[in-house]
Amino acid sequence: MASISSGRPADDGSPRYVVNYRDPEGRQRRKTFRRKAEAVAFRNTVEADKLRGTYLDVDAGRISFRAYAEEWLDSRTFSPLTYEATELRLRLHVFPTLGHLELRQIKPSTIQKLLRSMEMAETYRRVIFSNVSAIFSAAVDDDMIAKNPCKASSVTRPATSRRKVVPWPTEWVSSMHDALPPQYRIAVTLGSGLGLRQGEVFGLAVEDVDFLRGVVEVRRQVKVFGGNRLVFGLPKGDKTRTVPLPESVATELSNHLATYPRRSITLPWGTPQADKKSSAGLILTTRERSALKVKSRLVV
Repeated sequence: MASISSGRPADDGSPRYVVNYRDPEGRQRRKTFRRKAEAVAFRNTVEADKLRGTYLDVDAGRISFRAYAEEWLDSRTFSPLTYEATELRLRLHVFPTLGHLELRQIKPSTIQKLLRSMEMAETYRRVIFSNVSAIFSAAVDDDMIAKNPCKASSVTRPATSRRKVVPWPTEWVSSMHDALPPQYRIAVTLGSGLGLRQGEVFGLAVEDVDFLRGVVEVRRQVKVFGGNRLVFGLPKGDKTRTVPLPESVATELSNHLATYPRRSITLPWGTPQADKKSSAGLILTTRERSALKVKSRLVV
């Protein structure tokens, strides 16, 4: 049972009260107060929390947000690209505001201040907020803090966009196709005709196309790491898939390959540092005979 004793007087001579108690692991603890009422309240709270199983170490939460966030990030099972993107978001947009603060110092008002400082697209703000909230949820699970400040009712969360996906009209697709240089027009056809994402279009190889069976195996995509480092990797969700090859797409693809033959490209697989390399006869490449990347400018 916790007890209260008189402590060494403060510099101004006012009394101090010390609460002596043991934590659930049996370690001796003490905390000093200026007012006896505060000491009594703390003693009662500690004993009640121990009985309820909600006790938090008085030293918990003293770790800085940045230090804990880095530990959290290292413990995730993210893909290398997701890890890099999450680390970059935290470093650029969160650590300047929260990084130096201890976990226990961060309140809902602190989170609101962080959100006000982020002048960017709402979807990007939502991703950052989700990352920060996940870090605090982990801290709660680790008994570092009692509550996740991101979940407080006073925090105005970034709005959730629920825009309906509307396919482009045929005229738009045709206009985009015809506006590109001839060697890149097939990219629009592959994207619209096969339902491929941009990175999958750039990673599509001739050996993935079975003209006789009328199918395409989506086996890889081109991923971009920091510093414009390119790698091959599995499609989104780390899942390959087979898609039908419409006759119109097959015809244009055959004509494209007759004019612009495939080019064998070798890239690391998965991460830029990977020892494993992968080669593919890509249908689309740059003028410099390298793989195209997401947001590449398709110019002559």
